[in-house]
Amino acid sequence: MNIIINPGAGPVLQATETEAILNIKHLITDLNNSEINWVRIPQKDYGEGRFAFLLWEEGGNRCHEVQMPGLPLDKVRFMGEI
Repeated sequence: MNIIINPGAGPVLQATETEAILNIKHLITDLNNSEINWVRIPQKDYGEGRFAFLLWEEGGNRCHEVQMPGLPLDKVRFMGEI
């Protein structure tokens, strides 16, 4: 599986933290890995509709920061051939 993350091209209008949390949960589901943990870290938000999370694998030694847009999933996720 390839994952491509677009760093964004500007403000994400009408974004909510609730949608961003749902999107993080979907990302973990898409990764097909129930051993991935996450935590919301508001103090690291870039702002403009993106919300910060840390993700790490159970027992792993690396942590990844994700700035997740707070829009409905169908607006931020593409699943298909590129």
